Amino acid sequence: MSNPSIDYQCVLKDLRARRDRMTAAIEAVEQIIGELHPNGSQASTVSAPVAVSHVGSDIYRTMTIKDACIHFLRANGGVQPTTALVQALRTGGIKSQSKSLYRTVYNILTEESKREDGKIVRREKGWGLREKQA
Repeated sequence: MSNPSIDYQCVLKDLRARRDRMTAAIEAVEQIIGELHPNGSQASTVSAPVAVSHVGSDIYRTMTIKDACIHFLRANGGVQPTTALVQALRTGGIKSQSKSLYRTVYNILTEESKREDGKIVRREKGWGLREKQA
């Protein structure tokens, strides 16, 4: 029995996007652990990095880097480090010709945070969305 009111393609796309965000978050934490313990003292508790699948979600493919970051921050709430944003953009289909996507994202977010009407602000542990002033 099929329910024609449910768009299963949309449901599948959403699930893949969520999976990709979780993979990006896992990789960001693994990178942080690697930076905190460069000699491998925590190697036994951390598995090898998971390969990111670029098949599936192209949610950010047609967006600008700034708009994709804003979308990701809205979807995930809270403050996100640059590494998590970069991984999410790559996983979501952003294509970049820059030598360092990290540096490009960081510079774009820095400029946006300096604007009075900018939607992104720098926080102690990463980037967040500017709260609306009532």
